[in-house]
Amino acid sequence: MSDGHTPKENKIDKDTNPKDVIGSSKLPISLVPASGIAYATLSFLEGALKYGRYNWRVAGVRSSIYLDAIHRHLSKYQDGEDVDLKTGVPHLSSILACVMIIVDAKIVNKLTDDRPPRAPIGSIVDIMAGDVARLKETFKDYHPHQYTIADTPVDTPAQWGTIGVNRIPKECLAKKAPTPDNWLMEKTNSLKHAQLAMKEEELADDRETARLDREEEDREEELRDYL
Repeated sequence: MSDGHTPKENKIDKDTNPKDVIGSSKLPISLVPASGIAYATLSFLEGALKYGRYNWRVAGVRSSIYLDAIHRHLSKYQDGEDVDLKTGVPHLSSILACVMIIVDAKIVNKLTDDRPPRAPIGSIVDIMAGDVARLKETFKDYHPHQYTIADTPVDTPAQWGTIGVNRIPKECLAKKAPTPDNWLMEKTNSLKHAQLAMKEEELADDRETARLDREEEDREEELRDYL
C-alpha cells in the first residue's frame, strides 16, 4: 500500500525479490564514500611508483612506522598544510592509505604489532570529561574569540595551506587554465619520471660495476700470462 509519497515499487523493504532479503544482510560496501577511495588511491599510487604495489604483503610492516606517519600527516593537516609540499599528495590521502595498510597487513599476517604496552587511556579520557565540565563552568563568563584556519594572516606563505578551492599548488596557478585533473596528472607524471630516473641511475651503476669487473678480469689475465 502506498503512503502517498513513495511509489510502492520504489520502497526499500519490498519483498518481491528474494535476493533483496539476502543482499540486505551482507556487508554494505556501498556505504563507503567514493571520495575516500579516490583520495586513498592517490597515496597508494605514490607508494606503488616508489616501492611497488602491495609490497607490504610480502615484506611486512610494523605498526609503529605507520602510526608515526599518520601522526605526522595529521599534524601537518591540522596546522593548515593540506598537501605534501614535495609530491602534492593530500595529507588526508596518506592518512587513509596508512590505516588501510595496517588493516591489510594484519589480515594477511604481515603486521608486526609493536605498539606500546597497553594502558587504560580510554578510561582516563572518560574520567577527564568531569574536568572538562568543571573548566567550562569555571570560565562560563569568558567569551574569547576561538581562532580557526580562517584567521590565518594574509601574509602567511601560501604553500602552508590551501591554495584555491581545489588545493592547486602555487606553481600551477601561473599556468594556463589549471585544473585539479591537470595538477594530479602532472604530479603523477613527476613521480613516474622520478622512478625512471632512479632506474636509469641503477642501470648506470650496473654498467660501471660491469666495466670495473672486466678491467679486473683483464688485469688478472695479463698477470697469468706474465707468470
